[in-house]
Amino acid sequence: MLRSSSPPTPASGHTIYFDAMTDISPSATMPPPIGNEYPYSNTIPDQQSDTTKRPDIPHQENDSISQEKSKSGVYVEHPNGSEGWLPTDNVPTEQQSTRVAETTISPDQQQQTQQTPSVDVGPSASDVAPKTSASLARSTSKKSTFTSSEGKQITGSAFVNGAGTTGPFSTVEADEELLNRASEAETILSPKSKAKIYKSEAQDGKRLSKIIKDEGKLERQALQNTMRELEELQMAQKLAVKNEATAHGIQAKLLAQSKRDEAAFLAAKSRYETTLARLRAEEANVERMRNSAREATEKVQDKSAEIDGLRLTFGVDEREREIKLSQLKSERGATGFWPLRQ
Repeated sequence: MLRSSSPPTPASGHTIYFDAMTDISPSATMPPPIGNEYPYSNTIPDQQSDTTKRPDIPHQENDSISQEKSKSGVYVEHPNGSEGWLPTDNVPTEQQSTRVAETTISPDQQQQTQQTPSVDVGPSASDVAPKTSASLARSTSKKSTFTSSEGKQITGSAFVNGAGTTGPFSTVEADEELLNRASEAETILSPKSKAKIYKSEAQDGKRLSKIIKDEGKLERQALQNTMRELEELQMAQKLAVKNEATAHGIQAKLLAQSKRDEAAFLAAKSRYETTLARLRAEEANVERMRNSAREATEKVQDKSAEIDGLRLTFGVDEREREIKLSQLKSERGATGFWPLRQ
């Protein structure tokens, strides 16, 4: 038995289960089954849990068991128990365990098996039960046998998959083994038994015929209900078409009105853009005229200043000129025309 790499756990109470085996070699011997009692004594040894031992490793018998028994390689339960431990990945399957048990059984167990009388319990239930035909199995997820133009299944009324008694899923194909059994039983039965069975089958057939007829009436009623649903859908369709026509008329009127409004808008936009261009040009002309007027005013101011200065200068010059003339007149009368110079 291989040792697991899992860490030890504290004591979890006394248990009858062993740790999971990772592998069984062909040469190993299988331990005897352990029931509710301790393997070699009627009392469970009262001892404290030893946490120094690995609970995942099965230990052989302790000192209380004789050395001869411990040499037989029989594994006993661990005193710490193994509750809560999970099996490892390499757990042998049921067939492998059976094969190993057959090849590694001890001589004592072989002798005990030979002494135990075998009891014939007859064939198993799987051998007696007839094999089910493959035609009995059908998909329960199939909703409808009809599909739409888009490939989706149509979910309808109760009879969308056919009738319950005569539909595609209401009959089975007899298995070959079942037919053979029926033919064998037919040859063995007596005429009286056959007549009795035939009479019972005829009565069942009458009852089934009545059920089939009643279901036909129900299916016809379901068809009428579906037709009424179709009529209601057609009325809704007519109303939808009428609403569509009304909406289309309103849309056509609004489209024509929008065209007229668009034409008026474009004309007004053209007029607006023309007026705006003229306004921009006139604003530029006004600015140019304003600048010209300002320049003319500045020139007038400059000329007025010049004239004012000339007037002042002229007044002064006139006065000085008169003074000079007066002096010249007085000097010419006393001394002659030309005055004598000192």
